[in-house]
Amino acid sequence: AAKVEQAIILGTPYLGAPQVIWALRSGFKGMNDWTSKIKYLDLAIQTLVQNYPSVYQVVPSKRYWDVTAGDWFCKNGSAYDWHELLNLLVREHNLILPLLAQQLHLVVDDWENLPAGTAFRFIVGSGREDTPGGLREEFRWPWDGGTRWDIIPTNGDGTVPLASASLQGNGFNY
Repeated sequence: AAKVEQAIILGTPYLGAPQVIWALRSGFKGMNDWTSKIKYLDLAIQTLVQNYPSVYQVVPSKRYWDVTAGDWFCKNGSAYDWHELLNLLVREHNLILPLLAQQLHLVVDDWENLPAGTAFRFIVGSGREDTPGGLREEFRWPWDGGTRWDIIPTNGDGTVPLASASLQGNGFNY
């Protein structure tokens, strides 16, 4: 920190982006019209992302729950808390990567201990009220379209929720 005059940071999803859960669970199935035109693209994306450490690092952290008051991930009508979602990821996707990602968040999410004397400049997108701030996953029978995904919208840049990128929360505004 003594050698850094200022840090300029662009739209980083510090606390995560709920949209990544969609990729892990369905490969973004039903998200964009263009994906449905490329046969098997959803399955390919879903298969590839299961073993990418960076994907799990963008899964919203416990701090995201704290800042947004939770209830942003629902499955079949039940709201999951942070521990339930973490267990779901370990049980159904990858045994190790979700846990390693949460270790990273223990460091990244510690805003109170940012280096003193270093200016932080955040360039953060906002004004897109359709940014996925949460997801609802609902199982439907295959003949009824399979799993349905609904976005819980929030303010952000279209991908990263403002609450995740702006380092705001718990009375701090960096």
